[in-house]
Amino acid sequence: MGLVVPYWAPQAQVLAHESIEGFLTHCGWSSILESIVNGVLMIAWPLHAEQKMNAVLITEGVKVATRVAKIGENGLVKNEEISRVVKRLMESEEGKKFRRRVKELKDAAIKALGDNGSSTKQLSELVVRWKTP
Repeated sequence: MGLVVPYWAPQAQVLAHESIEGFLTHCGWSSILESIVNGVLMIAWPLHAEQKMNAVLITEGVKVATRVAKIGENGLVKNEEISRVVKRLMESEEGKKFRRRVKELKDAAIKALGDNGSSTKQLSELVVRWKTP
């Protein structure tokens, strides 16, 4: 069964839960990174500004998401469209490719954030530079 949380929720903790496989996202950059780090596929539903560019990146570039395609003139999406994209993400061959790709990216993120990872090293070097007069 699904759960819709219409207000603030501890998104990072929710996405880290083992039962979460997909996330309907507005495509804010933090949401995208939290999804990828947790190996969660996305359904892109951008609303404003850079979110549209981010949606193109995750659907056409990185290929870890599918996109809501049929948006009505009033900005609403019918339940049949949501059902279609959820099935595409969870049951199709394309969804399996997305799943493999997001796993690769999750593994790369874990490595980068590890003790000897590139992100950890870069952050440490930055701190050293800031401390050095």
